[in-house]
Amino acid sequence: MVDLKTASAANNLVKCSLLQNHNLKAYIPTYRTLRIGVIRDVSIDIDDEMAKRHLVSQSKIIEVNCLMLRTVKDGKAVLSPSKSLCIKFAGQSLPKFVSLFYTKHAVSTFIPKVRICYNCYRSGHISKSCRSKARCMRCGDAPHANTTTISILISASLYLTLPLEAMFINDDHSYANVTKSNARRAPLFSDKYVHTHRPANSPPQNHSSPSLRYNFMLTLDAYF
Repeated sequence: MVDLKTASAANNLVKCSLLQNHNLKAYIPTYRTLRIGVIRDVSIDIDDEMAKRHLVSQSKIIEVNCLMLRTVKDGKAVLSPSKSLCIKFAGQSLPKFVSLFYTKHAVSTFIPKVRICYNCYRSGHISKSCRSKARCMRCGDAPHANTTTISILISASLYLTLPLEAMFINDDHSYANVTKSNARRAPLFSDKYVHTHRPANSPPQNHSSPSLRYNFMLTLDAYF
C-alpha cells in the first residue's frame, strides 16, 4: 500500500502510464472514497432510482439500494423489500440527515453482515472461495456424523457469545473439581455472591486470569 498526502497525487498515480507498461495497476480502496449509510421508515413503493433522484443530501449520493428481508415460506427462502435504504455517499464522512420528499431521515452507519464459510466455518469469506479443508462445525475435525458438546466457534471467542453471567460461574473453584453437575448448580455472579466470597476491602478480581478461562471452558457444556 502506498500512502499519498493529497487526493490529486493519488489520482495521478492511478492514471500513470508507467504502471501499465509493466502490467501493474493502481487503485484507490473504496473505503477511502465513500461511506455507506442507512435510512429507515421509507415506503416500499419507492424504488431505488426514484429515491436516488429525489434524495437531498449535503454529500454526493453515488448509489441507493433497498435492503431485502429474507424469510422462509413453505420451506423456501423468499426475499422481500424492507423499509430501509442503503446509500453510498462520496467522501469520508456521513451526513447526519437526508431529505426524501420533504421528509427528514437520520443516517446511521451501515454494518454489513459477517461472512461465514460453511466449509471451514471461519469468518471473512464464503465457501465458494474457501481454500481450506472441510471440517466439523462442532469440534474442528474432519466432517462426521457424531455430535460434541464444544463448538469451535464458541471456544475461540468465549466472552463474546454467552451471557455475561456465565463468565463468572465457578470463579472460585479449581478446575480439577469442575463437573457438569456442579456447573449447573453453581451460583451466578451477583452482589450477594461478591460479599460472601470476597473480603470487602479486597481489589476487584481479574476475570481474565488463565485459571478462570480454563474453568469457563469446562463449564461450557452446561449451556448446550
